[in-house]
Amino acid sequence: MRIARVLIALWLVLLLADIQFASAHDVRQGDKCVIEPSTTIDGNLFVLCRTLTINGHINGNLIGAATSAVINGQVDGNVYLLAGTLDMNGTVGESL
Repeated sequence: MRIARVLIALWLVLLLADIQFASAHDVRQGDKCVIEPSTTIDGNLFVLCRTLTINGHINGNLIGAATSAVINGQVDGNVYLLAGTLDMNGTVGESL
């Protein structure tokens, strides 16, 4: 009974404090993942693909795993990618 009151009070405090939890991200998974040249992703991109091709623009980090990856486009953040092979022809704003 006391735990329920504490949880309700905590929920009301968060609601009335107008705290906002927001994150922008996109998730791609499958055998073949392609980010087209005309595509811009605002936020982080999470991938789990056999083949990954980035031709577009990512305004955030690239995070995930792929058997083979090609980055021809632009990643403004970091690239955290576990890949068997990586061909880097584009630009990375932070760390690779």
